[in-house]
Amino acid sequence: MNRNDPLLKELNILYVEDEEQTREYFVNFLKSKVKNIFVASNGKEGLGLFKTNDIDIVLTDIRMPIMNGINMAEEIKKINKNTPIVVITAFGDSDFLMDAINIGIDKYIMKPVYFDKLIDTIFGIAENLNYKKEIEYKNNKLNEKIAEIGNITKSMGEGLLVVDNNYKIIYINNMVTQISKYSTDELLNQDLNILCDNYSNILYKIENVFKTKELTKIEKEYIVSKTGKQIPISLSISPLKSDTEDKIVIIFQDITDALLKQNRIKELLLQEKYLKSILQTVTNVNQAIIESTNLEDLLKRSCKKLEDHEYYKLVFITLQDTNGYVNYTKTMLINQDMQNEFLNELTFHPSIESIEKNSIVIFDDFNKKECSKMLLDSIEENNLRFAITLPLKKDTQSPPVGSITIFTVRLDGFENEEIKILQELCINLGFAIHAYKQKEMLEKIESEKIKNYEETILVFVDMIEQRDTYTAGHSHRVSLYSELIARELGFSEEQIIKLKQAAILHDIGKIQTPDSVLLKPGSLSDLEYTLIKQHALIGYEMLSKMDVYKDLAEIMKYHHERFDGKGYPLGLKGDEIPPISRILIVADAFDAMTTNRIYKPRKTVESALEEIAKNRCTQFHPEVVDATLKALKNIEIDTKVSQVPVSMLEKERLAYFYKDQLTDLYNKSYLEITLKDLDKTKASCYAIYLKNFTKYNIENGWEGGNTVLKEFSKYLLREYQNSFVFRIHGDDFIIIDENRDLMLNETNMKQESILKDLYVDIHVVKKDLKSVNKVLDLENSLE
Repeated sequence: MNRNDPLLKELNILYVEDEEQTREYFVNFLKSKVKNIFVASNGKEGLGLFKTNDIDIVLTDIRMPIMNGINMAEEIKKINKNTPIVVITAFGDSDFLMDAINIGIDKYIMKPVYFDKLIDTIFGIAENLNYKKEIEYKNNKLNEKIAEIGNITKSMGEGLLVVDNNYKIIYINNMVTQISKYSTDELLNQDLNILCDNYSNILYKIENVFKTKELTKIEKEYIVSKTGKQIPISLSISPLKSDTEDKIVIIFQDITDALLKQNRIKELLLQEKYLKSILQTVTNVNQAIIESTNLEDLLKRSCKKLEDHEYYKLVFITLQDTNGYVNYTKTMLINQDMQNEFLNELTFHPSIESIEKNSIVIFDDFNKKECSKMLLDSIEENNLRFAITLPLKKDTQSPPVGSITIFTVRLDGFENEEIKILQELCINLGFAIHAYKQKEMLEKIESEKIKNYEETILVFVDMIEQRDTYTAGHSHRVSLYSELIARELGFSEEQIIKLKQAAILHDIGKIQTPDSVLLKPGSLSDLEYTLIKQHALIGYEMLSKMDVYKDLAEIMKYHHERFDGKGYPLGLKGDEIPPISRILIVADAFDAMTTNRIYKPRKTVESALEEIAKNRCTQFHPEVVDATLKALKNIEIDTKVSQVPVSMLEKERLAYFYKDQLTDLYNKSYLEITLKDLDKTKASCYAIYLKNFTKYNIENGWEGGNTVLKEFSKYLLREYQNSFVFRIHGDDFIIIDENRDLMLNETNMKQESILKDLYVDIHVVKKDLKSVNKVLDLENSLE
């Protein structure tokens, strides 16, 4: 085609484009080829130019600011519906195309636009415009121009026929015979109804044209071919005046292809709209996957989001577990109170088949799918048409972790593209399910691991309590006191739980403290004190190695610190000590004060609280002291709580520290302890002295003297095994019986013991214990 055709040179073109570079590009190309080109950057400007200028063709983009191309075109069509409008469109403008079709846009050019295509389109329209001008001219020339019109319409692929005022066909061109399959002879002089499917409508239009002398257009009508086929056409009806009578010229075009294209566009637009809704639903499900907190939450959220789609009316997920298959849903079709029953009774073979065969199952004959009654009832009541079951997998190669079943009310079932989208969703959902199952398994392993840790720790705690009478119950009492103080201070429930756990474990480090230090009831030496102080850091090191105990380790680490900085292990002071640890410090001290110790009797609650108040701002944090005075003022202390041995086993264990190394008899220190708790109204006491023993030692040496002492001690233990036997000095002994008078006899003791053949004699003195409270009192009474 000659791009500089004179036909183009006669055109006034309105070009509307908001993008400056594109606009300049096409203006530079067109301005040399057409008569005038009027340029606008938006629909509003374009409409103004159209109103003030004689425009032949409008070229417009769609998406523009202020007024878009479609709205502008609609206004132009209102002004002059015959003005050709060419829309330049992109794939993303599909949501405007239906409007464009309804308005009656003449041509569409898809982006990117090539110059050849643009010129061809403009030229085609120019030809059509020129043709219409010629038709108008030729109508003025009446009958002599009919043949010329026929040739023109033939060249444009349009049918042309002329009818007289009796509606007889008096002229046709070749396109009429091609379209109708009738021959010329079969049509000439026949009534128009031979072709018209809707004759009365055509007749009405023709009558109107005869009256008004104005051209009339019909966008869509049908003619009937010789074979009976209905052929869609668009037509124009024009008056044609002759010398003798008026005639009507009918020009029509077969629009079969155009309608097919329009219908296809509509189908594609509807399909695109539907698939967009599916994509939005899938997006919502993916968001639910992200927001879910656990497996069950994930499954129910996903079902609910899918059912929010207008066509998906029932969705459930089937997972395989050790007991078979488990179903999940959040459907609104089943009463919420009945959902558990619905899921328990749910039998649906395709959901299992999809898992076992790793395949997609689509069906509509539900009666053959082994459905439970509740499911069949829901299908019937809600007019469910089709169902699809897809396997849920963490990736394309993995076996299914379950399946998802979706019921739809859509008459056309599931689109191929829709299935592909759902398959992608199933991978995301399957991956999330797999991840949650992995998490559950890891949590179970971690829980078992923690349980093992706890059991181990509790064994250690039990071992300490078994070793130390005082420690037994001490940790639990400290836990109770800590809780009461923490509540008074307003600590959170979570903090209180941690504090109580830390209190139970606060002395765990004593597992490494030697018995000789841990069980020693009396005062500790500097070395022993250094050893026992290590238990706080030892306990911290033990617990901090396990993640589950790290917080507790931090709390108990500081339970021997002091407010004035004189505590251990770090010497923290004031607010350097963590708030929760400050409570443990006071609770630990309060229990120590109110527990009966071998070397120190217990304090009353009142005196213990007075002692705590006295040490406010020195040993204890003032805020915690104030809370303690309120929280523990009415606490009741079990007076049985004591470090003093009660059973023979406890006495023997503690006596380990109070045995004479040579004779294995109790020593003077243990006599001091015994005198404190002795019922002196029932007990009897005898002092035994070995006379001349110093002389025997000198003559026979220390080894000989030690042999005599050991053998004599064995005799005493054997004869008085239910009594307490003490060696308080080198050759002085004390025997105490808690319940009876031993009635000791010097002669019998000498004759029955190793002293029988020695010049060492025995002197026995019975002592009244009523006025004896300590060893010194007893020693003074023996002098």
